[in-house]
Amino acid sequence: MKALLPILFLLLTTWSLGQVQELPNGNFEDWKKRDHFKPSSYYSPTRNVLRTEDAKTGKYALKLVNTYIENSRGTRSYIRNIDANSSLRGFDFQDDPLSLVFWSKHDLAEHDTARVYVRFNYQGGYKGAVDFRFTGSTNDEWVKYSVPINWNGARTPDTVLMYFYSYAEYGVDGDGWVIFDDVHF
Repeated sequence: MKALLPILFLLLTTWSLGQVQELPNGNFEDWKKRDHFKPSSYYSPTRNVLRTEDAKTGKYALKLVNTYIENSRGTRSYIRNIDANSSLRGFDFQDDPLSLVFWSKHDLAEHDTARVYVRFNYQGGYKGAVDFRFTGSTNDEWVKYSVPINWNGARTPDTVLMYFYSYAEYGVDGDGWVIFDDVHF
């Protein structure tokens, strides 16, 4: 029996380390066709939220596009998660993660900034967040980001709200895009 305890401990440790909180559509595989494609469980009022086959994992990824229009803010895009079965915005979430992890490809105009904002709540109250911004170009290469979560007290959320933006400021300075894929904690 004593010989089995170290093996059992090793198996349980390996299993628990391999458990990653899966987000609905974290690979953006499930899209619904309305008048244009939109990822399931997400909301966006803009039409420049696109499904792309240029994906890091799976078949599809999320592409947000900026278009420069002179004498205006231009067209920008954003998307946020919703749970149609709940009055709360966001996905149910039961974990205590340390970081937000995702893959991105982007080619943003000079001075334009993309943004990922994630908010963790417990019973409607704030528990922690990620507010991550990035600029420039990845030169058509995938880049993996692992961004620490800023917690406010105990890490005991029950929902997570996720916002992906192709912009972080008032308007866009030029044409550009950002692709997100394989989002997890």
